[in-house]
Amino acid sequence: MAWGALTATISTIDRPDQHGLGDITVSNGERPSRIATALLVVGLVASAGLALAALLRGAHFGPYVAGRWLVVGGVGAAYHALALVGPRAWRPGFAVVTVTIVAALYAFEIAVTYDFVEPDAAQDRAEAAWRDAQPNYDRRMKLQVIEDLRAAGEDAWPDIGQATLFGGFEIDGERVVPISGVATATTVYCNESGLRTVYVADAHGFNNPPGLYDGPADVVIVGDSFAHGACVRPGEDVASQLRRLRPDDRVLTLGYGGAGPFTVLGQLEEYAKRLRPKDVFWMYYSANDLIDAKIELESDVLVRYLEDPTFSQGLWDLRPRFDPMLREFIDAKEAEARARGGFHKPPPPLGPTLKLQRVRTLFGLKPMPDPQTIFARAAASAKRRVDAWGGRLHFVYVWNWPHEPDGGPYRKSEVLEIVRGLGVDVIDTSTLFGDDASPFYPTPTGGHLSARGYRRLAEAMNERLTETSTAP
Repeated sequence: MAWGALTATISTIDRPDQHGLGDITVSNGERPSRIATALLVVGLVASAGLALAALLRGAHFGPYVAGRWLVVGGVGAAYHALALVGPRAWRPGFAVVTVTIVAALYAFEIAVTYDFVEPDAAQDRAEAAWRDAQPNYDRRMKLQVIEDLRAAGEDAWPDIGQATLFGGFEIDGERVVPISGVATATTVYCNESGLRTVYVADAHGFNNPPGLYDGPADVVIVGDSFAHGACVRPGEDVASQLRRLRPDDRVLTLGYGGAGPFTVLGQLEEYAKRLRPKDVFWMYYSANDLIDAKIELESDVLVRYLEDPTFSQGLWDLRPRFDPMLREFIDAKEAEARARGGFHKPPPPLGPTLKLQRVRTLFGLKPMPDPQTIFARAAASAKRRVDAWGGRLHFVYVWNWPHEPDGGPYRKSEVLEIVRGLGVDVIDTSTLFGDDASPFYPTPTGGHLSARGYRRLAEAMNERLTETSTAP
């Protein structure tokens, strides 16, 4: 009944006896709704625009996403064109369908954005059931863990995402952007398996035991949270497990959560260059490293690593000066969190909601930046930097299981083509873990790697190091 009422309203809203807006009639004596016609014209233009964008910007969208946009835009354009060329009496009904679909999409977007519903109820139920089955699952929020540790006398601090630090700090008139956490502090990190990652950071704010900077390194791992050792206990991260496999080698990780390709260049320039490792493993996460690169363009400092091969912030020597600033900065962020009630997220920005960001992500309609525009330059720069001290660069493609379909939106084939074209050795975890990757992840819905996953990856790294060291 509501549908009929809405259709009737649209179809009669512009009748002459109600509004006196003209004398156009159709065969049944009713005026076609001008509002309905306007809505259908807007829908036709918008749909055709989507299809045209997919055709003209296919390289930016990628073949997977461009194909989906082309289907969505083509179907939408055909639908609205049919409504406009068909009998005018059809237009109100077609317009109602358009309005209903758009309203439903925004209702879903708002519901997901503000946590009214989960985007995948089956996935949510599976993960909740798994979580409830885990004994002693730690449900405390990060801030509560920090407060509990401080109450026990620990110098506890959170990890801090790279993008949060883009503003940096001013030292001697220069802008300095740290690319690691608080040094020599108990660092509270993520929780996916039920046990939150807590480790003591090294002298430069990375997740290493002390004493590894006292001489040249044999192996250095760079990258984001997977290199950082996300969501597992100390000793279960990939660097620790590689140390056990190669007890005579000095193995460090310079990875940190949120690092994209430009930050990786900083990890190489500021720290790895001092250590001159024989082998460097770049852990690249397919789900967000291209997006991180796009975000890193907002940092004038990080962009300089790409544009100027000689650029360095001097972070190694500046650590004693910016570490107190980093602590003060995090203190301010914690105060903001407590002012919000302690454990509540800030309200999400309006822009992504208006762009239907979560709906587009869910249906594979969110473009991943073209690897050739940013990543290719960063990869070439990384290779040159490692070559300069006589090292070997290895590239680890970390598969976004189970959310990355073959030929999906993450531009895998293009990324690997770029890397292999530079002569860089590749480890692909989708091949390494096989069809059933679930044993290598902490939950049924993926996340970071489990201790078993990091161990399997460390074994693959060790095999590759053995192969390259014995090669003629």
